[in-house]
Amino acid sequence: MFSPALRHRQKKLAQIAAIKSGKAAAGHTAPPMPDDSEATSEYQQLLAHLHNDLRTLHGIQSNEAKAAKKAQMIKAYLPWVEGALAIEEGQAAPQDEIVVTALIWAIDIREWELALDLLDHVHKHALQLPERFHRSPRGLVWSEMADVGIKEPGSVPVDLMVRAQEGIDEAEDVKDETKARFYRAVGEAWAKLAEDFDPNTDTATAGGKPALVDTALNYMTRALSLDDKVGVKKPIEQLTREARKLADAAGEKEN
Repeated sequence: MFSPALRHRQKKLAQIAAIKSGKAAAGHTAPPMPDDSEATSEYQQLLAHLHNDLRTLHGIQSNEAKAAKKAQMIKAYLPWVEGALAIEEGQAAPQDEIVVTALIWAIDIREWELALDLLDHVHKHALQLPERFHRSPRGLVWSEMADVGIKEPGSVPVDLMVRAQEGIDEAEDVKDETKARFYRAVGEAWAKLAEDFDPNTDTATAGGKPALVDTALNYMTRALSLDDKVGVKKPIEQLTREARKLADAAGEKEN
């Protein structure tokens, strides 16, 4: 299943599927997967394998065990996914159950960089999530990332959270409550960086701890503006006190 030749073949066939799918359908929806190309047989085989994997997962009760299983299973689909992500600019991608499932699994196993790569592809080409998901792909990623970022501040890298937020204010397909939770999570991440700040490291942030505190405060304030029940009032008070304390200390140094 993982021979270099087969991996190369699957990657190329995923690209061929995009070429054969034609242009985006009316209403900016992804065209269907072509059924008359050399990629069709490979896609159907992978799809059958995926459905078997989904049945296996359905029999596992533990979410932790499911995530561990998905981390193993997803490897079988990565060559196809890599091919789908490598299509040329301007080419329409077809509706692809393998790619969409890989997005969901990448979220579940906390492979955030892969999840964001897939989110960019799914959003750009208007691929649809399964009907059981009652939110947009962006809403799904932001919601799950927020859950983790709020529960364990700093566990999601800040640079990936910043990347994930691109276009968040303009996103009409995401509820304000979800945006608020996401902003809170980003704020929590910046606050954790401020808490752990060491000015003596080579990677110390420009502007120092005050810049980190101000950034965290801005995100928390934005979260509150979207949902006053998002749980940031106390953190905002703490960050405001910390910002004043740092400003006072800086003023004393200047005098």
